[in-house]
Amino acid sequence: MNFRKKMNIENYIHLKWKLSLGFGFLVLICTITTSITIFWGERNRFENEQKNNLHSLCELIASNIDAERLEKISSEEDQYWIDLKKTLSVAYRKFNLGWLGIYKKENGKFKEIVDGSDFGESFCFGYPIFTISAEIEIALKGEFVLADVYEDLYGTWRSAFCPIKRRDGTVAAIIDISQDCAQLEKMREKILQKALLIMITGVLFGMAFANLFSKFLTVGLEKLMVGLKAVGAGDFNYRFPIVSRDEIGLLATKLNQMVRELQEKVRLSRFVSENVSNIVKSDSKDLILTGEERFVSVLFSDIRSFTTLSEKNSPSEMVAMLNSFLDVMTEIISRNGGVIDKFIGDAIMAVFYGVDDSLKAASPVLAALEMMEELRVYNQGRKAKGLFTIDIGIGIAFGPVIAGVIGSRHGRVEYTVIGDTVNLASRLEGMSKQGKHKKIIISESLFKKIGDSFEVEEMSVTHVKGKEQTIAMYEIMGIKDVEGYISELNSADEETRLAAINFLRFSERKELLTVFGELFMDPSPKIRIGIGKAIRNLVKFGDEAVNCFKEALGRESDGKVLATLIMDYGRIANDNDLLELVKFLDHPEDRVRANSVEILGKCQDFNLLQKVLSPKLLDKNSRARSNAAFLLYQSGKIDGLRTLIEMCEDKANPAMRVSGAWGFGEIAELERKKMNDLHESDGVIEDNDYESEKELILGRARIVLESMLEDRHEEVVRGAAISLGRIKNRASLIPLTKVIGRFSTDDPLHQTILRAITEITHG
Repeated sequence: MNFRKKMNIENYIHLKWKLSLGFGFLVLICTITTSITIFWGERNRFENEQKNNLHSLCELIASNIDAERLEKISSEEDQYWIDLKKTLSVAYRKFNLGWLGIYKKENGKFKEIVDGSDFGESFCFGYPIFTISAEIEIALKGEFVLADVYEDLYGTWRSAFCPIKRRDGTVAAIIDISQDCAQLEKMREKILQKALLIMITGVLFGMAFANLFSKFLTVGLEKLMVGLKAVGAGDFNYRFPIVSRDEIGLLATKLNQMVRELQEKVRLSRFVSENVSNIVKSDSKDLILTGEERFVSVLFSDIRSFTTLSEKNSPSEMVAMLNSFLDVMTEIISRNGGVIDKFIGDAIMAVFYGVDDSLKAASPVLAALEMMEELRVYNQGRKAKGLFTIDIGIGIAFGPVIAGVIGSRHGRVEYTVIGDTVNLASRLEGMSKQGKHKKIIISESLFKKIGDSFEVEEMSVTHVKGKEQTIAMYEIMGIKDVEGYISELNSADEETRLAAINFLRFSERKELLTVFGELFMDPSPKIRIGIGKAIRNLVKFGDEAVNCFKEALGRESDGKVLATLIMDYGRIANDNDLLELVKFLDHPEDRVRANSVEILGKCQDFNLLQKVLSPKLLDKNSRARSNAAFLLYQSGKIDGLRTLIEMCEDKANPAMRVSGAWGFGEIAELERKKMNDLHESDGVIEDNDYESEKELILGRARIVLESMLEDRHEEVVRGAAISLGRIKNRASLIPLTKVIGRFSTDDPLHQTILRAITEITHG
C-alpha cells in the first residue's frame, strides 16, 4: 500500500476508533495480565494451602502415636492396632484422603502396620509392599517430605511422608498420607473460570470506557470535521463551535478567524473581475507591471431604452430586474468561455480569449444567440408575473487589444482590455438597433473567422462614432452548414458531438427533432443535457418537441440529467404536458423533486396544484418545500404560508430558514403588485376569513424575519433582510438598524441591510 497517497477526506479513519482500539487493546492486555496473575496466584495459594494442610495433618497424627507401642504390634488383634485403626479411619474420612497408612522398615523394605482405608481389614498387614524411595529415605532421617504429584491407575495424587519418632528421637515408622488431586484440578478449573470471567468483564467494561473516553476526547474534533466539510463545500457562513477551553477550543477559534477571512475574500472577489482574480492567484507580476497585446473577441450587450424604463419603474424594481438579468447573462457568457470584464450600468462587457480556432472563435456568437434565447424565456417569466419586459442588442468585434492592469499603484487596480477593438464592439452594439434578425452585429474581422459557420446579412457600410473610415458589419441570422454539423453528431469524440449540438440548437430546423431524439440515448450525460437545451430552442414545433422530452424523461435514470431536462421541458410544456412531471414529485433525488415543483408552478389549474403539491409541504428538501409553499399560496391555499413560517423557525436547518425567508420575500412582491393593481383599478380588498388569516400570518412572518436578523448564519440574515425590505414595514427599521452595526461598511451584508432600510424608507 502506498501510504504517501493523498488521503480523501471521506476515507479517513476516525480518530475515535483509533483511540478506542488503542485504549481497548491496552485494557485487553492489562486485563489478560491481571487474569493470568490472579489465576496463578490463586492456583499457587491453593496448592500451598494443600501442602501446608498435608504437613500439619502428618505432624498431628505422628504426634499422637506411641512409637514404642506401635513397634510391639504383631497382629490385627492387638488393642493398640484396633485403636489406631479407628483413629486413622476417622482422619481418612474427615480429611477426604486418598490414602493414610503407617509403615516400618524391615529388611530394606517397608511393610504396612495399619491404614485408615475403608476396606475393613488391613490392606496388606505385614506385607513388604513398598520399595524405599528417595522421599522415604529423607523421612527415615527424621524430616517431613512432600513428594511430587504422580498418577496411577486410580488417579492423580500428592503424597506426604512424616516420621514417627521414639522418645530418643530415632525414627520407628513413617506415615504416608496421599490426597486426591482431583479436588485441586476442580479448584484450578474454578480459578480459571473466575479469571476468564474477570477478563471478559474487564474487556467489556474497558472497551465501553475506552469508547466513552475516546468520544470525550474527540467530540470537539468531530465538530471541527463537520465544520471543515461545510467550509470545504463553500459554506463560509459556518462558524466552528468552541466546546472546550483547551487546544481544540483554540483551534476552533483560529479556524473561525480563517473562515471569516476567506468569506471576506470571496465577497471581495464578486467585486473584482475574473481576470484580476486569476492574476492574484497566479501572482503574475509581469502583467501587473506591464500590458500585452492579445487577439480577443469583445462582446457588448446593452438594454434598450433603459432611461425610459427607469423613469417608469421604481429604483428597487430596476435594481431587482438588473440583478436577475445580469445573473442569467453572466452564467451564459461564462458557460461559453467568456469572462465578464465589467458591468457598465445596464451594459455588459465580456472578453473571449480563446480564438485559436474557428470553434473557439465562434464561442461569443454562440453565447450571444443563447443570450437572446434566454432573454425570450426571461421576458416570458416577467410577463407572467405582470412585470415589465426588456430588449437588448449585442455587438461583437474581433481584433487586437492591450490587456493589462490599469489603476493606481497605491489604490484600486483593474485588469481590463483597451483599444480600438473594444470601442468597435461598443459601436456595433449601438448599431444593433437597426438589425432585422437576431440583433447580433459582428465585425468584419470576426466574420472572416467564423463566416463558414453562420448565416449572416451584411449591413450597410456606414460610419460609426469614433471612426473616420466606413466599416463593414454583419448581422447574425442563423447557423450555416447544418448537414456538416449533423454528421459530426456521429463522432466518437464527445467534445466534437457537444460542439455540433451547440451549433445545431440555433438552426431552428424541424428535422433535427428526430436526430436529437435519438441522441437522448447517448451514454454521455453531457450530451443528453445538451440535447435537452437544443430541443428547448425548437419550441415553435410544439407537440413534436414536447414528445421528444416525454420519451427522454421516461427513460432517464441520471438524477442530474433528469433535473436539467425537467427545467428545459417546463419551458415548452403546456398545462396538460406539465402533468407528466407529477410522477417525479416523489423522486429520491432532491433536485429532481425541487425542479418538478418549480415547473409545475406554471400550471394554471389551481385545483391540480393544490392536490399534487400539498404533500410537498413536508418535503425534506428546502427548495422543494419552499417552492411548493409559495405556489400553494398563489393558488389560494393558506397552508403554504404556515409552512413558510415553520421553515423560518427551523432552528436545526439554516437552508430551511433561508428558503422560508425567500418565500416570504416573493410573497411580499406579489402582495404589493396586487395592491398596486387594486389601486389602479379602484378596487377594494375583500374582507373574508382567508384574507384575515393571511394578514395575521404575514404579520407574524415579519416578526419571525426580524428575529432571524440575529441568526449566526449570515445567509439567513441576508435572506431575512431582503424579505423585510420587500415587505416595507417601517417597524422593521429598528431591528435592521440595530443589526447593521455588526458589519463593516465594505461588507456586502452591510450593503444588503442598507438596501433593505432604503427600500422601507422610500417605499
